[in-house]
Amino acid sequence: MQSQIDTLLGRALSPDELKMEGLIEATSSGWRLTLTTRVGTLVDERSLDANDCSVLADAAALVAVVMLDPVQAADSIEEDAEAAEAARAGPTVTSRPAPPSIPEPDPPPQTEPDPERPSVTPRLSARVRTGGEFGAVPGGTGTFDLGLAALGLGRAGRLRVELVGLYSIGREATSPNAAVRVHLGAVAPRLCAALPAGPVEIPLCGGVELGAMRADTEAPASSTTNALWLAAHAEPGVRWAFADRVSLWASAQVVLPMRYPAFELVDATSGERVEGVYRPQPVSARGLVGLEFQLF
Repeated sequence: MQSQIDTLLGRALSPDELKMEGLIEATSSGWRLTLTTRVGTLVDERSLDANDCSVLADAAALVAVVMLDPVQAADSIEEDAEAAEAARAGPTVTSRPAPPSIPEPDPPPQTEPDPERPSVTPRLSARVRTGGEFGAVPGGTGTFDLGLAALGLGRAGRLRVELVGLYSIGREATSPNAAVRVHLGAVAPRLCAALPAGPVEIPLCGGVELGAMRADTEAPASSTTNALWLAAHAEPGVRWAFADRVSLWASAQVVLPMRYPAFELVDATSGERVEGVYRPQPVSARGLVGLEFQLF
């Protein structure tokens, strides 16, 4: 499997860069792989089913590359899709008529589209999702996001770019002498690659979040503080087109904060820190489900 990962990644893995643990079990329809993948502090756990172990190995290698480098994974997926389309079309055999006795002018060039590369029309969609978040806001909370996406991009039409706005509902954090309610809001530009499976797609997304954490101080005095939030996230999911222009979307996000605040009680007379009130976790997670509507 390491050779598959190196090929998809375009380079050799560094020592301890990736850790994978898997358990393969027989099922009534084939085989099931229970896979745990670790890249630094990011952890992905999932179950994969197939009737061939080689298919499970390919899927596990792709999961690893998406966590290591989502952009490289998107390029590899696009190249594989083009190779598969060319293989299905088969070789083209061209026959030439016998040369005429009198030279004739060359026929005009053909203007018909290449049947081996069907054209893909980019589309615009809007999405709304809701779910839960744990790790950024105190104690876990509800969260929702709104997104616009341009899909059908790339030579095989499997890429999409998104702009997502998200909000996690404020929850209270307390210390012996202070209480704050912490909220999170951010926007996230993202790049996604979709793995086709009939009416169901498996989108693999990666992006960067930029926003603010707001703390409404409730004790010892009332005030509001805003601080920078910067994070990267990876998101595998499932998108099911159950109607002509409507899809059900369910996914999980792993969020790695890069810049985030620590809310502390400070002595106003001396400026010295008295006690810590709240600090986000170094890794947080979200589970989201919602609907996507194709606009045109």
